[in-house]
Amino acid sequence: MRCTPLTLPLLLLSLLALSTVREAAAAPSPAPSTPRPNTGTEEKGAWTGELRQDRLQLNLDRPHDGEHGGNHMGFPVRLDALKGLDPKASGEQSFQLVREAGTLQLDGRFSEGRGAGFYQFTPSATYLQTMAGLGFKDLGEEDRLSLAVFDVSTARVKELQSLGFRGITGEELVKTGIFEVTPDFVRAMRSRGYTSLTLDELVTARIHGVTPEFIDSMGKLGFQKVAFDDLVAMRIHGVTPEYVQAMRARGFKAQDPDELVSLRIHGVTPERIEALAAAGYKNLSGDDLQAMSIHGVSPEFIRELASLGYKGLKPDDLVTMRIHGVSPEYIREMREAGYKDLTPDQLVQMRIHGIDREFVRSVSGGKGEQKH
Repeated sequence: MRCTPLTLPLLLLSLLALSTVREAAAAPSPAPSTPRPNTGTEEKGAWTGELRQDRLQLNLDRPHDGEHGGNHMGFPVRLDALKGLDPKASGEQSFQLVREAGTLQLDGRFSEGRGAGFYQFTPSATYLQTMAGLGFKDLGEEDRLSLAVFDVSTARVKELQSLGFRGITGEELVKTGIFEVTPDFVRAMRSRGYTSLTLDELVTARIHGVTPEFIDSMGKLGFQKVAFDDLVAMRIHGVTPEYVQAMRARGFKAQDPDELVSLRIHGVTPERIEALAAAGYKNLSGDDLQAMSIHGVSPEFIRELASLGYKGLKPDDLVTMRIHGVSPEYIREMREAGYKDLTPDQLVQMRIHGIDREFVRSVSGGKGEQKH
């Protein structure tokens, strides 16, 4: 990597921070208990950050301590949540991220929107005590830090428990913070009929954008009471309200989520439907559209066949020709070999049985074209 005048000081500072923290972690110390104590233990490491509009993209590197492996955590933080940070200033800065779960103290240096230094996290004893009363007595260091970073409050935990989510782990709580699975989100999903989703399913919904707004938009298009797994598949593969509306505008009005997902997977777009219509193939079924897309029956292929006299073929015939390699080039080669008026079925059979120009020449003794 080529280091610029900007990146070199920050790189050196980051390396120094990591080295110092690792050396401290490697120093002889009493063997830690498992789980570690939950009372005010300070956690230290190195940080780097980059300013992005109204946020700081913050990266924390926790050192390896001999028993627990180190790890990396990256997340954005709103600038207005960072006490003491001047985003326009360069040089040494000291600022804090204060949450109910604890305080993250960051000290370091900024230059042209990038920074690096050391951090120290001090968990809140009050928070840990309340969490213990809620059933979370053995939160590890990583969970404690993550619960603070992603602002998982005791109020959220109590609300989630009141909504039926009991017996969840610290790791699952962290996921509710990372992916914003809030009590309001749970209630909004339930009000739309999704009353039995697990916490993992709610996280999946957040990851893939299955939001109450998405459900409402699809509902207005007639997609009522869609299975949760189908909603997820629709979002993953890009079956959006915009896609459905564009398909309908071109005459395709399917209401089956599975069919729409399958079409999207195989590249059946509104633009492709429009191009096929321009080539003479309108109001095709979903099966025909999918098969033609899978096997490469493109508008260009259709036009080339038409120029050779094969016009108005059925979609099934076009697909079969494509599957068996009956290309415009093959048709021209066979015509040069003397086979000028073959039907699509004859061409397919010849292709299946390996009859090409070379074969014709071999059986004719190389004496020239056959007359058919």
